[in-house]
Amino acid sequence: MPTIELRRSSCLLRVRVWIWFCAVACLVVAPVEVTAQDSTDVATGEYFRDRVLVLPAFPFELKVTLRGQDELLRVTAPLERPSVRYTAPAGAGDAPSARGYWIVGPKAWEAALGTFVRGQRALGWNAEYVSIESIRSAYGEFTDDADALRAVLKDAYARGATYALLVGDASVLPVRYASDLRTDGMPALDQLQICDLYFGEFDGDWDVDGDGVYGEPIDDSADLAAELLVGRLPVSRADEAAVWCAKWDRYVFARGDLSYLGRALGLTSDQMRDDADGTGQAALVARFWPAGIAHDSVSMLERPSGAALESEGPWASEVLDTWGAGWGIVQLFVHGRWDGFALKTAAYNTWPKSYLLTDPAASGAHGWLGNLRGSPGIVYSVACNQAAFDAEAALGGPAGQPCVATLLLASPDGGAAAFIGYSRWGWVYTSYHVARAFWEGVFDSASTAAAALQMAKLRFPYFLDVAYGHNLYGDPALRIWRGIPVRIVGTAPKFVSAAGGSITVSADAEGQRVAATVTILADDGALLFVGATDSTGRCTISLGALPPQSLLVTISAPGYAPFQDTIIVSIASDVSDEELLLQQFALANYPNPFNARTCLRIESAGTGYGRLRLYNQLGQEVRAWDLSMVGGATTVMWDGTDDAGRALPSGVYFARLGNVSFTATRKLMMLK
Repeated sequence: MPTIELRRSSCLLRVRVWIWFCAVACLVVAPVEVTAQDSTDVATGEYFRDRVLVLPAFPFELKVTLRGQDELLRVTAPLERPSVRYTAPAGAGDAPSARGYWIVGPKAWEAALGTFVRGQRALGWNAEYVSIESIRSAYGEFTDDADALRAVLKDAYARGATYALLVGDASVLPVRYASDLRTDGMPALDQLQICDLYFGEFDGDWDVDGDGVYGEPIDDSADLAAELLVGRLPVSRADEAAVWCAKWDRYVFARGDLSYLGRALGLTSDQMRDDADGTGQAALVARFWPAGIAHDSVSMLERPSGAALESEGPWASEVLDTWGAGWGIVQLFVHGRWDGFALKTAAYNTWPKSYLLTDPAASGAHGWLGNLRGSPGIVYSVACNQAAFDAEAALGGPAGQPCVATLLLASPDGGAAAFIGYSRWGWVYTSYHVARAFWEGVFDSASTAAAALQMAKLRFPYFLDVAYGHNLYGDPALRIWRGIPVRIVGTAPKFVSAAGGSITVSADAEGQRVAATVTILADDGALLFVGATDSTGRCTISLGALPPQSLLVTISAPGYAPFQDTIIVSIASDVSDEELLLQQFALANYPNPFNARTCLRIESAGTGYGRLRLYNQLGQEVRAWDLSMVGGATTVMWDGTDDAGRALPSGVYFARLGNVSFTATRKLMMLK
């Protein structure tokens, strides 16, 4: 019997599933075969391939262990939820200060991902950018890049990493393909799933039989439950990555007009439209969503039915207009292909159709998806091939044309902040059950997007192609807004002494104290402090000596729009020089202001060593001296040059003298 173990470790709900991928049916006596409808469209190359899904005989039970207590999940029928189900409690997994977040991409793209790395650190993650080139160098014993990438992520997980973002499509980063069927030879690429689960799952043996086909049922021993939750940004250029980073920042930090976050749009056509008395699968999925989200499942509903020979709409242009109004969530229950999707078709997915395509030359009844405008929300699709970012090699796509997921993520205006969808085919009659389980995970707990998707897959382990090929494209640690969020109201001091000291910040929302994560970032993006507010909503922070700069303070909590503000490290403005002088040192200069040169004089009460540094207004060190003080006065002449002897411009500079115990700071004015 398959065994599922649910256990808490360091406040993280972890789920491991030990399943031989005999699709559960190998463990029961009377399996049931379900054949998917064949609906080949030769003209466009889209299809529902004739496939057989093996289900177990129902009812069956799965053993569950929760904190040492055994329970049984009883599954009475396909697609029904088990009679015992556990949901991660609110706040579970919220200990970002103790966890890492790895971003893997080309070395040349590091600057383009700067907004994302800095943003994750502001949220409390120890985010690090790791180049694929360094991985290949450090893990040279692997001849396969995908194996090397999995090995380094396994090591990252062992060192505390919780999430990883793979930045790059098949032309940039390794891809692992997996087969949801047994095979005697190597299947064509269009029969294999793009399986990013492989890079985060470390217990299974994905190629037991050594035939180079990964994840085969029975022959191999893969594991559905990932230890490290992985997302991918399927782009081919650094500028596309930078565009997505800006959209991610806008969504996560709730910048600008937030009204779109309280709205969801469902696009439903054909068989997906005719389910549930014609209300459509999008309406079924959203039926139990929070009241804070207004769901429109009517405007983009194919009319009068999915079987109609002459559908009344909506046309591609109508979809662009409606979608462009701005929605926090968009669900696509439509017929798709790698370069677009059709909402309006004749009968069930036959011509004539009206497509939204990724080809900018789309015209007539079709539209270009790149014309989509509005605020970037979360897009969930059950359509075929929407995330086939390897379409050029696998599906015969033209070079340079993006798949739907890539275009929506990389579009500078509108599109998506995250995309959840299939790399190959989707199931017309069953995929919406997985979609519903995903949204239940999002709205019933504090789960991140990747955690909710994994739990949804684990509820239907016999849908092996879904488990392999249904991936998250975007930030796996993303928390999806459940409506228009309330913003945290924070308080923080405007200034802090360059000599360091203690500061206090506080947080509340609508008059209530908030249990929140507090971070301090330096100008260079370094994470200086991670902590949490106490029961009174306050957090006290001790800072050491810092050069003049602007510090970024962020206060964040699940379900709330974060608070951000800057704290100036300076001896200027309302902080006088005298307040910064410690009794053990006296630091002065004359003349001040000065023209050609000035004398820095240090009065020391005792013997010791110190380092005198000069900084410009940006907090950049320009000159430094190591000093040996024997008591009394020590002088240093400065001629207005840096360590390389280059003349510096006029302006304000800061001299800081310090050793392991004491610090003194002085403001200098150079005039030329």
